[in-house]
Amino acid sequence: MSVSSLDSLYEQKLLKIAQQKQLSDEMSQLLAKLNESSRLNRRNLSAAIAVSSQAGYFDYYNAPDDVKEAEGEKRLNKLAKLIQQSHQELERLNEEIAAATAKNKKNIETIELKNISEWVSMYNDDAFAKYGINNRPEARKHIEELKTKFEPSKKIYGGTRHHRSFKSSSLVMKSGRLL
Repeated sequence: MSVSSLDSLYEQKLLKIAQQKQLSDEMSQLLAKLNESSRLNRRNLSAAIAVSSQAGYFDYYNAPDDVKEAEGEKRLNKLAKLIQQSHQELERLNEEIAAATAKNKKNIETIELKNISEWVSMYNDDAFAKYGINNRPEARKHIEELKTKFEPSKKIYGGTRHHRSFKSSSLVMKSGRLL
C-alpha cells in the first residue's frame, strides 16, 4: 500500500471523527434539554403532591413541543445508533491503517537486534574475523565484564531455637552495560 492510500485512510478517519463529534454534540444538546425538562417535571410533581390535600386544580408542567417531539421520534436512540455506526467505521479504518503501516514497515529493511550480545557476535563475525582481534583473551574478558550477571544470593536468614535458618532463593543482579 502506498503512502497516498495511507494518507487517504487518515483523511477518511478525520472525516469520520468530525462526523462523530457532530453527532455527539447534537446528542449532548438534546440531552441537556431533556434533563432540564425532566428536572422541571419532577419539581412540578413534588409541588403537586404537596398541595394535593388542598381543594382546587393544580396546573401540571407540560414539556415544550420540541422535547415532546424528540421523545416521540426517539431521536436519542437514533443518534446513539448513528454514533455506534460511526464508531464501528472508525474501528474498521483503524484496522486498515494498522495493516497498511505494518505492510509499509515490512517493506523497509531493518536489522532488528534483540539484545546487544547479538550485535557483539555479529560484529565479531564480520569485522573481528577479518583482523583476528576476537581471538585475543583480553577482548573476550572485556566483553564478559560488561555483561549483566545474575548470581544466587549468599544471604542466610535467621535461625533460632524454634525456627531453622534458611538460605535465600533469590538472584542478585550485578548490572553491566550489556544484557
